[in-house]
Amino acid sequence: MHRFYLPPEVCNTRTLVLTGAEAHHAARVLRLRRGDEAVVLDGCGRLLHCHVSAVQAHQVELIVEREEMAPSPVAQVTLFQALPKHKTWDALLAKAVELGVSRIVVVMTEHTIPHTTGERQERQRARWHQSLVEACKQCGQAWLPSLTGPCSWTEALALWPKCELHLAGLLAHRMLRVRDHFAAFRQANGRLPRTVGLWIGPEGDYSPAETAALLERGACPINLGPLVLRVDTAAIAALALVQDELRAPQTP
Repeated sequence: MHRFYLPPEVCNTRTLVLTGAEAHHAARVLRLRRGDEAVVLDGCGRLLHCHVSAVQAHQVELIVEREEMAPSPVAQVTLFQALPKHKTWDALLAKAVELGVSRIVVVMTEHTIPHTTGERQERQRARWHQSLVEACKQCGQAWLPSLTGPCSWTEALALWPKCELHLAGLLAHRMLRVRDHFAAFRQANGRLPRTVGLWIGPEGDYSPAETAALLERGACPINLGPLVLRVDTAAIAALALVQDELRAPQTP
């Protein structure tokens, strides 16, 4: 089934209209014709099952036949990600979507090299958003992650209260498995965390001051194995372990 994305504010009528790149993909690449089926994602959990009613030069009209609501995530997972190099960032965004992240906070650390500034940064953010949309369509993720930043280290720390459990990839510190931190939280609270923050630093790790700030606030250092991982590998591995714990059957 072909999937498309439209913002939720334009998904409240029975007739939906694809324009721009979405229309081009539907009409010119996929060559959809009248009567063909498609699914529209609104990024807020709705899957709108449609059929094509008209194909024009610059727009494709769809008729909604039924609406389905995807299950809400078991927990809201926020990835606090130090901005990596260009070549790994887009792929990391896509993998984060596939692994069920709810929010991505782009963090500028002491060891982070900014890609752009000013107006070019706004265009860059638009491209990042589109990468998230494309990943949702590819994997069928009905919940489009929100994107915050790039923000300063201070701004990122100000978001600390948003998460109940904070996990951090830190080098040269006593680390436990993700499973052990979840077990400790469950023992203390009688349930799984409803919100999880995952902090992944830049190549070369956080600065000593940044590491101290995380530990002072109660971040739990996580063990991702005996080798030093690249930023994108660390984020993907940690997200997979977090989702595994959130979805594992719970025993009393």
